[in-house]
Amino acid sequence: MGKLPQKTQQALQAALRKARKWRRPLHWDGNEWHKELDAIARAAAFEACCYFDEQQSITLETFVFWQVLTVLRDFHRREWAYFAFHCGHLTRVADEGEAAVRI
Repeated sequence: MGKLPQKTQQALQAALRKARKWRRPLHWDGNEWHKELDAIARAAAFEACCYFDEQQSITLETFVFWQVLTVLRDFHRREWAYFAFHCGHLTRVADEGEAAVRI
């Protein structure tokens, strides 16, 4: 895979910094979550470079930043939806267990 230009790489890193502040879905290991975010962000940045239209009144770096952030946000939301559907009962069971212990 090729290298991104320096300014584009900085836009990619800025989007990643923002996304890493979001709460990690509970079914993900922290280290694996960050690796996945990195891989998705890099792929999104390369794709954004391919789709960038110089005729638009936006810089490549800005376009890459928003494209990467959008892809990461969508991934984040899908993973939380997956957790809610497949694993959400685990948090309810834990809450019920704590309530039973307090009684």
